[in-house]
Amino acid sequence: MFSKALFKQSCKANGIMWIIITFAVCLMLSCVMLISGSGNIGKVKNSLEDTIITAEINANIEKRSINYYSIGTDGLKQYDKLFVQNYQSLSTYAESVDTWFAGQPSEEQFPAYTNTVQGLYAQTFNNWLAQKPTKTGEMTEEQYSQLLAGWMAKKPSQSSTDVLAKVCYMATASDLQTYEQQKALEVNKDYVAGSDESNEIVGAAICALDPTLNESISELYTTNNIDIPASYDVQSLLAHLSAGDIETYLASSERAEYIQNRTQIASSVYIAGNMTTEKISINLSKHFLVMALQKKNMTLLAIHLKTSITNLNQHSFLSKADMTTNLACLMRNIQLQNKKQVKSMQMPLKQWLQI
Repeated sequence: MFSKALFKQSCKANGIMWIIITFAVCLMLSCVMLISGSGNIGKVKNSLEDTIITAEINANIEKRSINYYSIGTDGLKQYDKLFVQNYQSLSTYAESVDTWFAGQPSEEQFPAYTNTVQGLYAQTFNNWLAQKPTKTGEMTEEQYSQLLAGWMAKKPSQSSTDVLAKVCYMATASDLQTYEQQKALEVNKDYVAGSDESNEIVGAAICALDPTLNESISELYTTNNIDIPASYDVQSLLAHLSAGDIETYLASSERAEYIQNRTQIASSVYIAGNMTTEKISINLSKHFLVMALQKKNMTLLAIHLKTSITNLNQHSFLSKADMTTNLACLMRNIQLQNKKQVKSMQMPLKQWLQI
């Protein structure tokens, strides 16, 4: 039975509290209806998921970038040491070749070389010998003397600083590659020379040293309109070698800063280039595929892949269309191999590819 007297008494006692609670509930319901009405609840949910996934991608990219930076700085420091050692060795060898040439030279007595830089210099010197002009019957003595003088002016020798520096530069680059291959084996015995992992480590060092030494690395710059850095500074090494304070210079903050600045730029270009290769993008996609299949959630897979496309384009040279094509091919393979799981997808392939 409804009692008007009790109702009036209750309103007088609790009316203010009822009004406050009613207003608060109406406000909360209005907010919920406003958000759900515009479809923003789904967006907020996806945003939270994307944030977590994006953070994971960023963390992996940053970790990889730091690895490239570490490889590059260590490689350039090692290159400096090897260059100094090679130049000193080459200078002694070039002197022995000069002595041999000044006498009555014969091929059998040509000084034997014992390392890469000496071998490259021997090859350079022999190439010069092979270019010695030959006098023909039509030449006068004066003409032949001029040709001979021009040939002698190009003779490699201990005093030919530019020639020695060029030979030493290339030989030391080869030694650096060997050094990095050995470092790769120390990381994992399966990272043998020529493997993808070994090539990646070598590439990080070469990219910091001189991108023009490797065609594929050089293309990272040229095809993306990035200026190739100036040649690696060996002139400072030669100057301090001559001054006799090379060890002090190698340990100086000046040289360390030069190496760090050069490697910082190179590592950013190298990781961007690596992350845009088809192999890397497919492997990354497979990583997310495994995560999604383990959770038996194909909708989550779609969100993961969509986020990876968007995020990688912020760090790479590839257009979204190129990355989308790679991942679309992967998804078609997934559909063939995992028909049952794919049938449960709540988000059509074309829909999540439209980013």
